[in-house]
Amino acid sequence: MKIGYVCNEYPPTPHGGIGVFVHTIAHAMKKRGHSVTVIGLGPEDQDRDDNGVRVVTLAGTAIRGVSWLADRWRLREWLILAVREGRLDVR
Repeated sequence: MKIGYVCNEYPPTPHGGIGVFVHTIAHAMKKRGHSVTVIGLGPEDQDRDDNGVRVVTLAGTAIRGVSWLADRWRLREWLILAVREGRLDVR
């Protein structure tokens, strides 16, 4: 199964409990044979591998007053495209 987690606090970026939880469950699911992607917002576009877990960061915008909407829209579009292309089954 191709699983996607949405998390803006995935280690090693500054993180709290949710980041630690997503890191732990993502690696556990990977060990069980699933394809795992963690997608979130951050300071820059990035696509990296964390020991078999794909970590995608979309750069946040700096448009005053609407960046929260623009960022979430971009995240939504990324997720929709990933499902259409068959890169994610569960999100």
